[in-house]
Amino acid sequence: TADGLTVDASTTDMITLNHSTPSNLITMGQDSSGDFRIRSDSVNKLKLYANGDFELFEDTGTTAKLTWDASAESLNFADNSKALFGAGSDLQIYHDGSNSYIKDSGTGSLLIDATNLYLRNSSGEEYASFISDGAANLKYNGSTRIATSSDGIDVTGHIDAATLTTTGNITVGGNLTINGSTTTTSSTNTTIADRLIELG
Repeated sequence: TADGLTVDASTTDMITLNHSTPSNLITMGQDSSGDFRIRSDSVNKLKLYANGDFELFEDTGTTAKLTWDASAESLNFADNSKALFGAGSDLQIYHDGSNSYIKDSGTGSLLIDATNLYLRNSSGEEYASFISDGAANLKYNGSTRIATSSDGIDVTGHIDAATLTTTGNITVGGNLTINGSTTTTSSTNTTIADRLIELG
């Protein structure tokens, strides 16, 4: 005993360090199952298991919020437990029980560096892909609909637009159908080589 600190080895396979004020300020020991724990005022803080797992508890000591699963080699955060990065918690990664979040709310921007970047659903189907020195592809149900190229974009399918304005040339490889009450052409010269133009 020193300054109210006592060592209790009366329980089999257990060593407990107690402090008189407050009682059981720190309790740690190895129990009969070979596990090791650290407690404060009888509240669990940390448990180390003989199989290599560990648990870190919230302030009441009833629920483990951060666990290490040695056999699965995984560090697990409970719902609403956040991984925080930066002096002001600038970057936060967490799951709230319904949704997952990568939240950048601090200084600077969120940068994602990759040789090639793929955005996919949980089954591996691509939403979009971004290839280094190559195309950026936007997909619908796994099929590319818009892809950037060295001279612009390639569109597969239809384009629906309330207004379409271009300052360059338009080349139509198929039929051109124009629907509207008024069609105005302001060009100095108009050349029509395709006889399958329909004005409806």
